[in-house]
Amino acid sequence: MKTAIDAGLDDILASTPVDVEEIRAGLGLTLDELAQAVGRSPRSVARWQSHGADRAEARGDAARQVRKLARLQFLAQDVLGIGYGAQWLRSPNRGFRGQAPIDLILEGRADEIIAALERVADGGPA
Repeated sequence: MKTAIDAGLDDILASTPVDVEEIRAGLGLTLDELAQAVGRSPRSVARWQSHGADRAEARGDAARQVRKLARLQFLAQDVLGIGYGAQWLRSPNRGFRGQAPIDLILEGRADEIIAALERVADGGPA
């Protein structure tokens, strides 16, 4: 039996394309931060945002990174709440050796944040 989180993640993974602006805003990222997180220029990300959810321009590895951030956004909002998720991303965290989750995201380590949020969602420790 699927949990609400599993169903939500399935929706995210199946949705093509994703709304890059919604992901950026939901995570509280600047345009430059999102660009760094997906390994593209701010200009490319701005172009993706201007096309909205009906037409994604991200391809290849950038598209995988955008989807990873979509998953992260969903988990942060589901586990931490809509208002607190973005704040949590910018707060130093002992579970990440004192780094703020945003720092790990910008280093290309979003998987670590996703794994921690999934453990919490499953009732375990971060």
